[in-house]
Amino acid sequence: MPLRVGRRGTVLLAAFGLTALAAGISWASIPDSAGVIHGCYQKSTGLVRAIDSPSQQCHGGEAPLNWSQGGPSAAPAGTAFGAYRELAEIGGQQPAPIPLNGGWTTIAHLDLPAGSYVATANVSLFNLADPYYPAHCKLTIYGARRADAADVIHGVQGASQAMTVAGSSSSPGGIDLECTNDSSFIDPDRPLEVTNFNLTVVPVGGVTQSAQ
Repeated sequence: MPLRVGRRGTVLLAAFGLTALAAGISWASIPDSAGVIHGCYQKSTGLVRAIDSPSQQCHGGEAPLNWSQGGPSAAPAGTAFGAYRELAEIGGQQPAPIPLNGGWTTIAHLDLPAGSYVATANVSLFNLADPYYPAHCKLTIYGARRADAADVIHGVQGASQAMTVAGSSSSPGGIDLECTNDSSFIDPDRPLEVTNFNLTVVPVGGVTQSAQ
């Protein structure tokens, strides 16, 4: 049987619907008034979900995790960013490989202002000679903390090395990427060469800058 609703019934249904809709609306404050997004990190699965704090709380097995909506600001001109741009012109896309003929050879140097940084470097090397060459690279920050990588590269073969180092200083300093051929016999006509590299430094609490 068809349901017939008169005019009075229609008005009552509309009023009831509006009341139910108003009761069901809850405006979430994500992010909050300070621009902070509140979330929960599920320790067992690694999942992260946003919550409307303080009306919502993390569940058991979750840890609170908050972050800023705005994010970090860009690096000011004249600091590490400008040096990275300059380094990029002579960096990864090199016009010619860098030969390693004994002793430490500087592959890249970057002046850093005072602060805290995490740096990573990747180096591609190629052995032009028939015998093997022991390749050794190091990444040094503020002249103190360093990371090393070493490989034995056989004749007419290539290899890559990766390094990560962190350091802090209250005074300006620098970061150096250096490599050497540790062999006691080096053929100057067929040396060990650095064919490519990239260097990335992350100011702790700042933005990522990189050179390739």
